[in-house]
Amino acid sequence: PEEVITDSSFQRAVANRMSSILTIIYGMQQMNLLNDPTKKHLHIVVPGANNWNELKSETNNIHRLKYIEQFLHPNLESLHISFIGPEVPTELVKGVVKASKRVTFHCKNTVYVFDSQASAESGRDKLPDGLVIMNPGLHSDYYDSWKKTLKPVFKKLIPMFITTWNTHEEQGPTALHLHHMFEETHHFKKMEKARIDELHDQGEKLVEIIEEEEEDETEAENVVKIKEIAN
Repeated sequence: PEEVITDSSFQRAVANRMSSILTIIYGMQQMNLLNDPTKKHLHIVVPGANNWNELKSETNNIHRLKYIEQFLHPNLESLHISFIGPEVPTELVKGVVKASKRVTFHCKNTVYVFDSQASAESGRDKLPDGLVIMNPGLHSDYYDSWKKTLKPVFKKLIPMFITTWNTHEEQGPTALHLHHMFEETHHFKKMEKARIDELHDQGEKLVEIIEEEEEDETEAENVVKIKEIAN
C-alpha cells in the first residue's frame, strides 16, 4: 500500500489548491443539481471570483476544473461555469475555455448583476441554475456591491449556495444581512441605514475576535515546536 502523506504543509497546499473546486461540487450537490437525471445542461455562476480563492492561472484553472467531470451525472451533456467579479484578473478574460469533455468556463471582470432582458437577448437560458458564493464578507465594505448582485437573485428566487469564513460569521452578520436583503427585495420592509451599520460593526468585532484566536493558536503551536526542538 502507498504511504499515507501526513505532512500538514502538503495537506494545506492541496486544500488551498482544490478548496474552491470542491466547494462548487458540494454547492451543486446541496442545490440538488449534481445528480439530477432530468438536467441536460447546467449553468453555474460564481460571483465575486478573484485570483486568491476561486481562480489561478488559466492552465491551473483548466487542470482543477476538469476534476468536476467525474462527479457529473451521465445524462448531463454540459456544465458551464461563469466566474464573474470586479477582482477577476483581466488576463483571464478570454471567452469560453474548455476544461474537459463536458465542463467549460469563462471569466468576466465586472460586478455580477442578473439581467433577464440581456439573458433573453443573448439566447441563453433566462436564469442560471444556481450560484456558488464563497466567503462574500457581507459585513465589510463589499456590502453595497453584493447587494447589487443578490437582490435580483432574491427577486428571481435563483438557488444559491454561500460559504463563510467561519461559523460565527455565518450565524451572525451573513445570515442577518441575507435575511434583510430578502425582505427588502420582496418589499416586506426596508432596512434602515443604522441597522446596516450595526451589522457591519458586529461583523468587524467577530473578525477581530477570530483573528486574535488564530494568533493565540499560532503562538501555542510555535511554543510546542520550540520545546520539541529543544528536547
